[in-house]
Amino acid sequence: MTRTQLYFSIVFGTSFFAILIGLSVLFGWYTDNRLLLQIGPNFAPMRYNPALCVVILGIGIILASLDYVIIARITALFVIAIGSLTIVEYGLDVNLYIDEILFKQTYLLKTKWPGRMAPNAALSLFFLGTSVLILTLKRLHVRYIVAKTFSAMLFAFNALAILGYLFSFELAYDWTNGSSNFALNAAFAFTFLSIGTYFSASINLQKELNRITDYIALGFILLTMITGLWLHFQYVYSIPSTDTLQTINFLFQILIFFLPLPIIILLALHLTYMSNRIDVFSKIFDRASDILISTNPEGEIVEWSDKAVQLFQYSSSEALMLSIGKIFPKKEIREILTLQGSQEATAEKKDGTTCFVELVSCPISDVGGKKTTIVLSIRDVTARREIDTMKANVAQMKSQFIATVAHELRTPITTIHNGLQAIEPTVIQHAPEEEKSVFSSITKNSEKLLFITQNILDYQALEKNIVTPQIEKIDIDTF
Repeated sequence: MTRTQLYFSIVFGTSFFAILIGLSVLFGWYTDNRLLLQIGPNFAPMRYNPALCVVILGIGIILASLDYVIIARITALFVIAIGSLTIVEYGLDVNLYIDEILFKQTYLLKTKWPGRMAPNAALSLFFLGTSVLILTLKRLHVRYIVAKTFSAMLFAFNALAILGYLFSFELAYDWTNGSSNFALNAAFAFTFLSIGTYFSASINLQKELNRITDYIALGFILLTMITGLWLHFQYVYSIPSTDTLQTINFLFQILIFFLPLPIIILLALHLTYMSNRIDVFSKIFDRASDILISTNPEGEIVEWSDKAVQLFQYSSSEALMLSIGKIFPKKEIREILTLQGSQEATAEKKDGTTCFVELVSCPISDVGGKKTTIVLSIRDVTARREIDTMKANVAQMKSQFIATVAHELRTPITTIHNGLQAIEPTVIQHAPEEEKSVFSSITKNSEKLLFITQNILDYQALEKNIVTPQIEKIDIDTF
């Protein structure tokens, strides 16, 4: 399984589990089955709106990964609207009448407002919807980095909420003093969606940028967990506020919030630089006169230009799940990646049709000399091959026509020549001088025509390799 295929599997798997959680909660509301609404009897139930948004967002993440941009964008905007309006309700302490606009809910355990989701859920919907929306904005070159950052942040907060339920740390999931707790099944659903969004953004991101953003995400998650554990430690042990504790808290805050700041700035600058470089290379890839495809040393496709999409009919997301052997089934992958000079090959399109291309392989090595990427330059020569084939057919037809004409002429000319030779003694003995001259001219011309037709037939035999020429030195004067 390739790296891209693994990422797609993670996206589909996590999105599927999130959709399953959302559908089960929706079914629970319609059937009044409280076992489906809340994991435990004392836990807050997952509300209708977040359950519906989880289902829609899970579908949107899958569609964004498959480049169905328009539908994915619509799902993201819907989720952003629900999440942002709920945040406004909490911020301004108003009721916008969206909490029960689709379904009247009467089960009010762990909630002050009927149907209103927890602020944690609203923020999760807003940022996850924004991440999916960003993934559909093809002109935003840093979209993958931003989406991965948001996803890592949401994973940390939702994972912390799950740990809060496991270790009775209410501050991790209760941001409203008991008015509207964050449901545990909602935390699991948003955790799955954040993982799916993270790997959806990783599919089309360059390997080096993926590594850097993975480090940033891991650092952010660790910082969030450490902060949560520290607050939990203070909460559980009810440590009195002393000067020593205040000093420790102050130093801890400096460690958590100020120490990573220069690292984050440097990483952000590096990411911006790398993103600009990738943007330049992407433009070169898409605007080059030839089709450019890059693979890793194993032959897995990692870059797929727009012209490759037009020729081979695979979208970028589809191509990133393929090996180069799928495009050139009649050649070994090792042979393709180690080509010396240009070579013509038969390529196979998505619909099964074939085309002829001219292929050049260019390996790129790192500082240590290890091959990291192989760039394949491909030129479609199908039209040229068709023209060459047509020319060859025309030349063959011409040759065949000339051979046929020569052969058909040789038979009557030979008959005429043989007849002239048969009557030559009689003409020489009895014919007057004028008739002898005409006869001699006819004989010479028949011999000339016979010689020409025989040369044409010999030339055709040489073209078809029927006879082998023998090269000899001759005296040009005597010839």
